[in-house]
Amino acid sequence: MLRTKAARWNDRGNINEVAWPLLAAIVVAVLIGGSSRPDIISLLLLRPLSALLFVYAVYFHGRAAFRRSPALMTFALCVFLLAVMHVIPLPPGLWSSLPGREVAVDVYRVAGMPLPWLPLSMSPAAAWNALFSLLLPFAVLILAVVASGNEQVRALRLFLILGVLSGVIGLLQLLGSPQGALYFYDLTNNGAAVGLFANRNHQAVLLASLFPLLAMHVSLVDNARGRLQLHWICSIAAAAFVAPLILVTGSRNGLLLGLIGLVLALWVFDRRDSATAPKKTARLVKYAPWIVIGGLLLLSLATILLSRGEAFRRLVKLDASQDLRFQALPTIWEITRDVFPWGSGFGSFDEVFRSYEPGTLLSPFYLNHAHNDWLELAMTGGLPAMLLAVWGGIMFLFAVRRLLLSRNVRRGERSTLIAARCAAVILLLLAMGSVAEYPARTPSLAVLGVFCAAVLAGIFKQSEGARPPHQINAGPGEPISEI
Repeated sequence: MLRTKAARWNDRGNINEVAWPLLAAIVVAVLIGGSSRPDIISLLLLRPLSALLFVYAVYFHGRAAFRRSPALMTFALCVFLLAVMHVIPLPPGLWSSLPGREVAVDVYRVAGMPLPWLPLSMSPAAAWNALFSLLLPFAVLILAVVASGNEQVRALRLFLILGVLSGVIGLLQLLGSPQGALYFYDLTNNGAAVGLFANRNHQAVLLASLFPLLAMHVSLVDNARGRLQLHWICSIAAAAFVAPLILVTGSRNGLLLGLIGLVLALWVFDRRDSATAPKKTARLVKYAPWIVIGGLLLLSLATILLSRGEAFRRLVKLDASQDLRFQALPTIWEITRDVFPWGSGFGSFDEVFRSYEPGTLLSPFYLNHAHNDWLELAMTGGLPAMLLAVWGGIMFLFAVRRLLLSRNVRRGERSTLIAARCAAVILLLLAMGSVAEYPARTPSLAVLGVFCAAVLAGIFKQSEGARPPHQINAGPGEPISEI
């Protein structure tokens, strides 16, 4: 009976057995998953909840997710299995022959100890942490894939609300003490507007994602009750709040991503029903996007001129030779070559980098990540991870191509198209942000990323004329019937 209920759909948008755990997971991830460190106290709550949600999603909706989006789910399964491979103990003769393991072999020999069974990862504990960190994104991906279009849009709007909340907390942090109670993590950028995050760069990525989310929201607002102008005013106010806040976070990465997100929000925006709207509303819809863009740019310029544009100042004063992240790149590249093709193991960056770190880089500061997630992925995951990254990039390009070719869509598919555009922009921001940071390693942004991947995959089901969700989501061996 429980499986039958979990397999049901409600296209009218009511909360059901798919929607409520999905929305709850998003709220929990954003509120307590703002740090990528493995030693934060909130993981004591987040990890058990992630495990429970993972079991629920796989058991009740796993097969339905594979039927709805086989390519995306197969890709996700390969990522998960690769993480599993990194924690499986290997015989001494096998792991000791892997590239880059000479140091570990020498340690055991000097200590006079026999070589034990060890996994592929050179940091087994960190590899287990990396595997556990995939439970929540994998569960959210399954639930997002089987969710209806209305539920996906509702969840994206929830991300919008939580993003604005993080921005408000960031503003209060600027107004309060740098050591105040509104900084929720011990290791954080005190004095900066980090919001619900520990790192100002990750906060800036979420703030940049609010621009396409706002464009999606106003595009899909139902004007049946005549509230379109109210939603426009609230959305413009939110954008006017977010734009200068990105500048004062001090994130150079966020400054670039904010500009890109603002420009691509024009692509997301679509009010085709403006022709049937009142004349005053239609005029507002026609010119408002350009007015908003211009106003936000002027507001950002005013923020810089008033000496509150910390991100702009840090960008102007950037000295690559004095930035530890740039200085470490040759060492990281050396490690990547030494451990190729199998990598050093997921989660092993910190320990392996310290064994290679030259004396010239020793300082009170340290690198817990490469600050280039693509390079760190190649270093820790090796060739298999690189192939998976290429595979994911190809799927993304095919999806964007489908979006660009989707011009004349049926009325029922319009919301799916706009939501998919928004998801594509956010995924692009996360991918670009990973060039100089590691945003997807935080649980909250990882959940945002996999959710957007599920939304973007939905355009293939629409264009291929897939069966309605309530016909696809039935469990194994269960009769398919409309609700």
